[in-house]
Amino acid sequence: MLSIEAVIEIGATGIRLLIAEYTKEKNWQILDHSELPISLGYDVFSNGSVSRESLLECLTILHNYKEQIKSWAIKEDAISIIATSAIREASNKEIILDRIFVKTGFKVKVIDGIEEIRLMYLGVVHAIHNTDLAFQKNNSLIIEVGGGSTEILFLQAGKITEVHSLRLGTVLIEQHSKASMGSQKEAKEFLRDYIASAADQLSGELRPQSV
Repeated sequence: MLSIEAVIEIGATGIRLLIAEYTKEKNWQILDHSELPISLGYDVFSNGSVSRESLLECLTILHNYKEQIKSWAIKEDAISIIATSAIREASNKEIILDRIFVKTGFKVKVIDGIEEIRLMYLGVVHAIHNTDLAFQKNNSLIIEVGGGSTEILFLQAGKITEVHSLRLGTVLIEQHSKASMGSQKEAKEFLRDYIASAADQLSGELRPQSV
């Protein structure tokens, strides 16, 4: 019997649903997907917590996704719900997770940056499996810029050798820029300094010239 599974990701800028089937050919075939924007990251990176309005919006989206999943008759143990940097850094994280469980029955797993990198790696490997031999032979640098963090993965001959998760994302940068911005010049200087600081963290460990 073929397996159908559902995954929900609660991110800093949106909540995403993916429903896929594991086929006889041992591949994942996407059956359904949805993505709706939400401002969890703006709340957390500005005020430290998820607002009541954003929580209610989150619950509405998750309820709708639950109905969408139900239409596919997916078993409960084949449903995974994960949350990334916004929920991870929220001061009211436990309250948010409790409300989600009470209202939807979903048990959310909050993952750290390293787990995000692992999942990113698995996704890349699956996407290029048997299609890009250069990836399996050469060095590669994979970077994912999210709303609240940036994941960096360095591979040699397709194998992970270095992983880094930086607290540097699109929403976070925007919030810091607004807080320190007196002019466009100051905003640019802030971004330059912020990125340079992150680059210094990595310079002794990653070897981009070998990619």
